[in-house]
Amino acid sequence: TALEIEARHINVGGVCHGGVILWLADVVMGVATFEAGDRHPCATIEMDCHFIAAAKKGDLLFGRSTQLRQVRGLSFMECELWSAGRQVARASGIWKDLDSRKPGAGGP
Repeated sequence: TALEIEARHINVGGVCHGGVILWLADVVMGVATFEAGDRHPCATIEMDCHFIAAAKKGDLLFGRSTQLRQVRGLSFMECELWSAGRQVARASGIWKDLDSRKPGAGGP
């Protein structure tokens, strides 16, 4: 998953807005959770992000994600976002499997 940084993604400091970086990390980990969970719908229930470097207009910001653990309908994920050969952010989070047919996943 990748995003080309455009003028609309830039903050008043002249670099990619942190919210855009958070959004991409959420998408990268959410897609990886969806694929690892047999394509079941899922939702972010917690996310943490550490900003490491800036991304600039014209940069291609891309991410890769790893599932650390899956237990009782919860997926524990990590991801890194990269741009122009440097790490821009590191994020982690927990996703909930929303498929109520799976034991321990959804439902009351």
